[in-house]
Amino acid sequence: MPYTSFYETQNHDTDLCGNLRPSAVQKYMQETANRQMRDSGPTYEELFEKGQAFILSRMAVKIHRSIKQYENIRVETWPSNKDKAAAFTRCYVIYSGDEEVARGLGIWALVDINTKSLLRVSDMDFSNYEMGEPFEIKDIRFRIPKDEMKYAGDFKVFYTLCDCNRHMNNTNYPDLYLSFIPDADKCTVTDYSITYKAEAPLNETLMVEISEPHENENGTLTYFFRTMTGGLVNSECRLTVSRSS
Repeated sequence: MPYTSFYETQNHDTDLCGNLRPSAVQKYMQETANRQMRDSGPTYEELFEKGQAFILSRMAVKIHRSIKQYENIRVETWPSNKDKAAAFTRCYVIYSGDEEVARGLGIWALVDINTKSLLRVSDMDFSNYEMGEPFEIKDIRFRIPKDEMKYAGDFKVFYTLCDCNRHMNNTNYPDLYLSFIPDADKCTVTDYSITYKAEAPLNETLMVEISEPHENENGTLTYFFRTMTGGLVNSECRLTVSRSS
């Protein structure tokens, strides 16, 4: 059985059109996973006290239709591969009534906060968790068209974007990318995949790069993004939008 939480979406999580922003979609998914850790253990606080943390390495989200403000949603999540040494895969599905409106797939790593070294996820006690079957999301792995990338602007990692690890929380990245798309107010995000490569520390300035839009057969547009910090690649993203006239 998946772990389930129920929410009424908030007005302050929506965009100009009253649709849930992509970062908010991811936050509801990860909030549900956090609640499972709170209830089943180990909690994030317990891990933090041991000098450990789960770090998201990849996240892919499909949004089947826009989720509106004050919509009652049910979010289900489950881990799917406790036996792998270095990776922890988690699935997420959001329902409105009986309708699946979004799904996500996250790949996590357990790290030592001080040394940044990888730890064995398989050594953790998951006896309180019911494991489920994973599903696939196309394009969770992708290649950046490096020859197409161009400078889009800078982005400051302010205090309000950071979590207890003192770097930008991973749920803030989708909105970051969307902010650099031309005429973003005419766009609706249908799916995205993010590879998190390095932390974005508090007060760091990220350099943001964007590709030209790639038009798909169904009329949607796909953009690629790359963010840089301290000369290192911070994140890469493949993000697809539909556009209104």
